Amino acid sequence: MKGFAKSEKISIEESARELRYKALKEAAEKLGANKIATGHNANDNTETILLNIIKGKSLSAIAGIPPKRGDIIRPILTLTRSEILEYLKERKLNYRTDSTNFENDFQRNFLRNKVIPLIKEKINPGLENTLLKTSFVLGTQSKLLEKITNNAFDNFVNIKNDSIEINLDFIESFGKETLPELVKKAFVEVLKKEVKFNELKSIGDLLDKQTGARLFLSEGVLVTRGRNKIIIEKTTDVETPAVNIKVGEKVNTWLGGLEISDSDAATAKKMLGKKNIEFIDAQGLDNEFLLRQWEQGDSFVPLGMQGEKKISDYLTDVKVPAHLKSKYLVLTNKGEIVWLVGLRINDKFKLTNKTRKVLKLCLN
Repeated sequence: MKGFAKSEKISIEESARELRYKALKEAAEKLGANKIATGHNANDNTETILLNIIKGKSLSAIAGIPPKRGDIIRPILTLTRSEILEYLKERKLNYRTDSTNFENDFQRNFLRNKVIPLIKEKINPGLENTLLKTSFVLGTQSKLLEKITNNAFDNFVNIKNDSIEINLDFIESFGKETLPELVKKAFVEVLKKEVKFNELKSIGDLLDKQTGARLFLSEGVLVTRGRNKIIIEKTTDVETPAVNIKVGEKVNTWLGGLEISDSDAATAKKMLGKKNIEFIDAQGLDNEFLLRQWEQGDSFVPLGMQGEKKISDYLTDVKVPAHLKSKYLVLTNKGEIVWLVGLRINDKFKLTNKTRKVLKLCLN
């Protein structure tokens, strides 16, 4: 079991569940049975709901254990464990109890033995029956959401090989709130992978950005804001993850190691003109900077200029090769670009006679 869990990159509990169902289906095939009845009860359902809520799972997951799923049926799901044991006791029927049920090493056991008894004692003695009703309500809502998503997917999502195009006209009929569901369905069915919560949020943010805005996700997935669509595709491009860097720290980038350190005007004057070394007036800036790749719409005032210039235009002006443009980095503070790394600082942060706080930006 441990070997299976490791190879599938899942927990011991999950691996046990998968292997158990696999064995049941193999037995059903040998016996010629078309249904598999499991012994899940209301207590199991309560544990599942609470565990999935704590883990931040989807609506269908926190709806609990369904009474039926494919060839799996659960005829005693509405009965509590105490009701089942009382029935067995009255009829003098023997039963087995797994000794590991009392060990609190596993998450479900910890909930069962420690947390749920306290909830029932302090808040709701009828917790199992309450959550059975919750299961019914959430299960119904989950099915409704699935139908809405499938309808929107069929009408507004176009799939071309490994590329997914979501026509934004869906918003008029289904609302922006449908986008995360469309994206999740597209990822699972087309890219064969799950999408993370923070990735869903970032994709949603693209709706408010201009055409051409791009977002790199893990495992080589690129999301682009088109004219009236969201495009999701696999890419060989890579993105340098955004990273926070404090004064006195150094981070590695594809351009080299970037370090921010305290300095003074005299040192800055001596090193004037040194390649990949800049000095800025840090008065009013936070001690922590954000290093990230530039995004469509980013702009700054290049040193020596008067007005703002888009990063994209500046990179063109200084003849950065097209295949490298998207990879360039900006160092920001309080949401404002301080340095287009390795190329130009923002004129707003240049040293003056009034400068009292100096920071050295070094790329090596």
